[in-house]
Amino acid sequence: MTVNAVQFEDHLNLDPVFNGTNWVVLCAGSNTWYNYRHQSDVYHAYQVIKSHGIPDSNIIVMHYDDIANAKQNPMPGVVINRPNGPDVYKGVPKDYVGEDVNPSNFLSVLRGDSVLAHLVAFPHKYLYAKELAETLITMHKNNRFAKLVFYMEACHS
Repeated sequence: MTVNAVQFEDHLNLDPVFNGTNWVVLCAGSNTWYNYRHQSDVYHAYQVIKSHGIPDSNIIVMHYDDIANAKQNPMPGVVINRPNGPDVYKGVPKDYVGEDVNPSNFLSVLRGDSVLAHLVAFPHKYLYAKELAETLITMHKNNRFAKLVFYMEACHS
Protein backbone atom coordinates (compact mmCIF):
# COMPACT_ATOMS: atom_id res chain seq x y z
CA MET A 1 0.00 0.00 0.00
CA THR A 2 1.37 3.43 -0.91
CA VAL A 3 0.51 6.28 1.39
CA ASN A 4 0.96 9.98 0.55
CA ALA A 5 2.75 9.13 -2.69
CA VAL A 6 3.04 11.67 -5.48
CA GLN A 7 1.87 10.19 -8.79
CA PHE A 8 4.28 10.96 -11.62
CA GLU A 9 3.15 8.49 -14.28
CA ASP A 10 0.54 10.81 -15.79
CA HIS A 11 3.18 13.49 -16.37
CA LEU A 12 6.05 11.50 -17.82
CA ASN A 13 7.06 10.88 -21.40
CA LEU A 14 8.53 7.39 -21.34
CA ASP A 15 10.63 7.89 -24.48
CA PRO A 16 13.14 10.61 -23.50
CA VAL A 17 16.06 11.71 -25.65
CA PHE A 18 19.48 11.63 -23.98
CA ASN A 19 22.04 14.15 -25.22
CA GLY A 20 25.03 12.51 -23.52
CA THR A 21 25.67 15.14 -20.84
CA ASN A 22 25.53 14.11 -17.20
CA TRP A 23 24.64 16.66 -14.55
CA VAL A 24 24.70 16.13 -10.80
CA VAL A 25 23.08 18.11 -7.98
CA LEU A 26 24.14 17.06 -4.49
CA CYS A 27 22.40 18.58 -1.50
CA ALA A 28 22.82 18.03 2.21
CA GLY A 29 19.76 19.76 3.59
CA SER A 30 20.80 19.81 7.23
CA ASN A 31 23.43 21.32 9.47
CA THR A 32 25.18 20.85 12.84
CA TRP A 33 27.47 18.12 14.14
CA TYR A 34 24.40 16.08 15.16
CA ASN A 35 23.56 15.67 11.45
CA TYR A 36 27.15 14.87 10.43
CA ARG A 37 26.05 11.88 8.33
CA HIS A 38 24.07 13.97 5.85
CA GLN A 39 26.95 16.18 4.80
CA SER A 40 29.48 13.32 4.94
CA ASP A 41 27.27 11.22 2.64
CA VAL A 42 27.08 14.10 0.13
CA TYR A 43 30.87 14.48 0.26
CA HIS A 44 31.29 10.76 -0.34
CA ALA A 45 28.85 10.90 -3.27
CA TYR A 46 30.88 13.78 -4.71
CA GLN A 47 34.09 11.72 -4.52
CA VAL A 48 32.39 8.73 -6.21
CA ILE A 49 30.98 10.93 -8.98
CA LYS A 50 34.35 12.60 -9.56
CA SER A 51 36.05 9.19 -9.75
CA HIS A 52 33.65 8.30 -12.57
CA GLY A 53 34.77 11.28 -14.66
CA ILE A 54 32.01 13.83 -14.10
CA PRO A 55 33.72 17.27 -14.17
CA ASP A 56 33.12 19.91 -11.49
CA SER A 57 31.52 22.08 -14.17
CA ASN A 58 28.64 19.55 -14.22
CA ILE A 59 28.31 19.14 -10.45
CA ILE A 60 26.48 21.50 -8.10
CA VAL A 61 27.01 20.94 -4.37
CA MET A 62 24.82 22.41 -1.65
CA HIS A 63 26.01 21.85 1.92
CA TYR A 64 25.91 23.93 5.07
CA ASP A 65 29.66 23.31 5.45
CA ASP A 66 29.77 23.44 9.24
CA ILE A 67 31.13 20.01 10.22
CA ALA A 68 34.69 19.89 8.84
CA ASN A 69 35.83 22.63 11.18
CA ALA A 70 33.30 22.14 13.97
CA LYS A 71 34.77 22.23 17.49
CA GLN A 72 33.56 18.64 18.00
CA ASN A 73 35.63 17.36 15.06
CA PRO A 74 38.69 15.50 16.39
CA MET A 75 40.35 15.93 12.96
CA PRO A 76 39.76 19.58 11.94
CA GLY A 77 39.24 19.98 8.21
CA VAL A 78 38.61 16.26 7.68
CA VAL A 79 35.27 14.52 7.16
CA ILE A 80 34.90 10.75 6.87
CA ASN A 81 31.75 8.77 6.14
CA ARG A 82 32.75 5.39 7.54
CA PRO A 83 35.00 4.31 10.43
CA ASN A 84 38.68 4.80 9.55
CA GLY A 85 37.63 5.93 6.07
CA PRO A 86 39.39 8.48 3.88
CA ASP A 87 38.77 12.22 3.96
CA VAL A 88 35.76 12.80 1.71
CA TYR A 89 35.68 16.58 2.31
CA LYS A 90 38.87 17.47 0.43
CA GLY A 91 38.11 19.18 -2.88
CA VAL A 92 34.32 19.39 -2.45
CA PRO A 93 33.01 22.55 -4.17
CA LYS A 94 31.22 25.19 -2.14
CA ASP A 95 28.60 26.20 -4.69
CA TYR A 96 25.92 26.85 -2.04
CA VAL A 97 26.83 26.94 1.65
CA GLY A 98 25.35 28.25 4.89
CA GLU A 99 22.11 30.18 4.52
CA ASP A 100 22.15 29.63 0.74
CA VAL A 101 21.23 25.97 1.39
CA ASN A 102 17.47 26.40 1.32
CA PRO A 103 14.42 25.01 -0.52
CA SER A 104 14.11 27.99 -2.86
CA ASN A 105 17.68 27.72 -4.13
CA PHE A 106 17.45 23.92 -4.33
CA LEU A 107 14.35 24.06 -6.55
CA SER A 108 15.87 26.89 -8.59
CA VAL A 109 18.97 24.81 -9.23
CA LEU A 110 16.84 21.84 -10.32
CA ARG A 111 14.78 24.03 -12.66
CA GLY A 112 17.90 25.67 -14.05
CA ASP A 113 16.62 29.14 -13.18
CA SER A 114 19.01 31.80 -14.42
CA VAL A 115 18.31 34.00 -11.38
CA LEU A 116 18.24 31.99 -8.16
CA ALA A 117 16.13 33.41 -5.68
CA HIS A 118 6.59 14.78 2.02
CA LEU A 119 8.66 17.45 3.76
CA VAL A 120 12.42 17.87 3.40
CA ALA A 121 14.01 19.74 6.26
CA PHE A 122 16.64 22.29 5.37
CA PRO A 123 18.48 24.10 8.15
CA HIS A 124 15.85 26.82 8.57
CA LYS A 125 12.92 26.02 6.23
CA TYR A 126 10.96 23.08 4.84
CA LEU A 127 10.50 21.76 1.34
CA TYR A 128 7.24 19.90 0.85
CA ALA A 129 6.71 16.91 -1.44
CA LYS A 130 4.22 18.76 -3.64
CA GLU A 131 6.75 21.50 -4.50
CA LEU A 132 9.46 18.95 -5.19
CA ALA A 133 7.16 16.82 -7.36
CA GLU A 134 5.98 19.86 -9.33
CA THR A 135 9.59 20.85 -9.98
CA LEU A 136 10.57 17.36 -11.13
CA ILE A 137 7.55 17.21 -13.45
CA THR A 138 8.39 20.67 -14.85
CA MET A 139 11.99 19.59 -15.38
CA HIS A 140 10.79 16.57 -17.33
CA LYS A 141 8.31 18.54 -19.43
CA ASN A 142 11.08 21.01 -20.30
CA ASN A 143 13.44 18.17 -21.29
CA ARG A 144 15.89 19.00 -18.49
CA PHE A 145 16.75 15.30 -18.27
CA ALA A 146 16.31 12.11 -20.24
CA LYS A 147 16.93 9.89 -17.24
CA LEU A 148 17.00 10.94 -13.63
CA VAL A 149 18.41 9.28 -10.55
CA PHE A 150 17.08 11.07 -7.49
CA TYR A 151 18.67 10.01 -4.23
CA MET A 152 17.66 11.73 -1.05
CA GLU A 153 18.73 11.05 2.49
CA ALA A 154 16.71 13.04 4.96
CA CYS A 155 15.71 12.18 8.48
CA HIS A 156 12.17 12.92 9.69
CA SER A 157 10.97 13.10 6.08
